Amino acid sequence: MKFLFCVGLITWSVTQNNGRIAHQEVDHVNFHVIPKSSTSDEEGPVIGWPAESANKDELQKLCKKIVAKL
Repeated sequence: MKFLFCVGLITWSVTQNNGRIAHQEVDHVNFHVIPKSSTSDEEGPVIGWPAESANKDELQKLCKKIVAKL
C-alpha cells in the first residue's frame, strides 16, 4: 500500500476478478486498486474515467517520483 501514498491516494477500492468471465486467457489472481473520486463513503467506488493518451515524459517523471519515495 506504500505505492498508494507515493501517488497521493488517500481513498481507494480494491477489486479482484478471476476466470474466463473476467476476460482472463490464463487463470491467475490479480487485484485492481481503483482511486475513489470522493472521500464520501456513501458514494462508493466509481469505476470509469475518460481514456486519454499517455505522455511518455510525464509517465517517466511519475515513475521516478514513485521510485524515489519507495
